[in-house]
Amino acid sequence: RLYEKTENYDSLGDILERRASVAKSEYEQADLYYRMALLQRAHFGDPSRSLLSLRRALEYSPSHEGSVRELESLLEDQDLFEEVSETLNQVYRTLNDTTKLAKLYEKRIGLAGSPEERAEARRTLARVLEDEVGDVLAAQRILQHGFVEEPGDVAALDELERLATISGEWAEAASALEQALNKAVGAEPATGRDIALRLASWRHERLHDDVGAERALGVALECSPDN
Repeated sequence: RLYEKTENYDSLGDILERRASVAKSEYEQADLYYRMALLQRAHFGDPSRSLLSLRRALEYSPSHEGSVRELESLLEDQDLFEEVSETLNQVYRTLNDTTKLAKLYEKRIGLAGSPEERAEARRTLARVLEDEVGDVLAAQRILQHGFVEEPGDVAALDELERLATISGEWAEAASALEQALNKAVGAEPATGRDIALRLASWRHERLHDDVGAERALGVALECSPDN
């Protein structure tokens, strides 16, 4: 406390490090590394060192609330986002905190730098929602949103079909395909044809909507008149 009052932060950092090396419990070690992380970020302006200290803290005690909270605040540093999110991914899985894990991947989608990275983050989030959260419909909706954004993502379409088979929500899936088709038909006729054919199949076989199926087949023909 004396070093804090006199703002002798270098000496305080040395003391915290020495105390951490001889601490008797893992929680005490975690707490000391957490205090070092706060010092490094707030008074030394070094978030990278702070991240290293937080990792050490969580190695000793993955449930140390202060360290998790501080690590989450570092997500706002875009230069450290990848490293921080990878660490939090491990922490949330260790703690079986599937809600926070899903939110982490939602954030990754928002910050993805390319359509490919966004698509991969969405597929990962969908797997988390299906396998770890147990919410198949939420996983389906993530892929529906992604497919409307990127109608050429064939892998997402195949996965969407698989999830709709499990959830039974074919109407929602078909609606997403309609939106993707409207987006693709003018810009990418070949993609539009493939989507229209898949949509026709879903409407006929899954929704028993022959009128909708015929309409989709008509769009497919428009996209490839030679066929």
